[in-house]
Amino acid sequence: MQSLFQIRSRNKNSRQRRGAALYILVVTMSVLISMIGLTGMNLMRLQRDQMLTGVERQRARLLSRSAVELGLDQLKNDPNWRTSYSNGVETTPSNIHASVNGTISWIVQDSDGNLQNADVALQLLGIGRLDHTVQVTSIDLMAQEVFGPQVMRNYTSLLALSSTPLTTTNFAGQYFKATLPAEATCWKITQLDLYCIRGTSNQELTVRICQPDAFNKPTTTNYDLQTFNSVHILNPTAGWVTIDFTGEETVASDDGVCLMLETSSPASPISYYYKSSGVSQTNSAFLSGPPSGLTSSTDSSLVYEVRGVYYTETANGPFAEAGTWQWASAP
Repeated sequence: MQSLFQIRSRNKNSRQRRGAALYILVVTMSVLISMIGLTGMNLMRLQRDQMLTGVERQRARLLSRSAVELGLDQLKNDPNWRTSYSNGVETTPSNIHASVNGTISWIVQDSDGNLQNADVALQLLGIGRLDHTVQVTSIDLMAQEVFGPQVMRNYTSLLALSSTPLTTTNFAGQYFKATLPAEATCWKITQLDLYCIRGTSNQELTVRICQPDAFNKPTTTNYDLQTFNSVHILNPTAGWVTIDFTGEETVASDDGVCLMLETSSPASPISYYYKSSGVSQTNSAFLSGPPSGLTSSTDSSLVYEVRGVYYTETANGPFAEAGTWQWASAP
């Protein structure tokens, strides 16, 4: 039989264990309640921060739209905006008003990186900043009108012509200025018609449109370049061959170009036709001879016709193209 002492000792130990378990339960519940409270507080703070961030974002968006409107107004009132602004460079951020928080600025950019030639994809970006929030609105701009294609320059008479094979030691070409209206700002060639006859089949002809030097002879700076294989000249007799140009670079309205026929093929791809004398055209010269020693003849001409387009500035400055307002990424 158990003694009275053993029974009392076991009852005491049981009470101690129940007391410890109750203490652990109370502490655990306190920790859980504290964690729930802290979680709720953090959740409320996050919700408040999100609400404030949303408000800041909306205000920054309004600022970015204001930046577009102000930037467009500045462009319209600056006839020299193409030189006043640098492509892709943000203006200095400024405040709209002392009572309005945040700043606005804008960027004018063209996809070809140059504001001073024909526009490819001209855009205005408005930037609104409020504290650490940045929002950007973009619009597409229309600042030029395009005219053409039309004939830019030619010599197409087929009377009393001479012909010469194009070889690696005998290039040919034509220096000329385009015939343009006074309001034209720049131009480019889109198509060439060349009067020639096929030489050896499957030989390459390179047609370069390049900048002239001070003597109106070709340089290595190209506006456009196309390579044409003589296999595509199906007619074995003399006739017109059309070559298309797709480049985006333009020529200033007062500048001329050199239209060069060249080859690196071992055999002649074509024989070109030209008028050797008696031609009376201003701002025009026939070029021929070895690549390192071309001669220029102002009374002669290649038999050719070039067509192209020219550009003029819009009457009242740049304007926004309808339906192009959109949000853009921050710079």
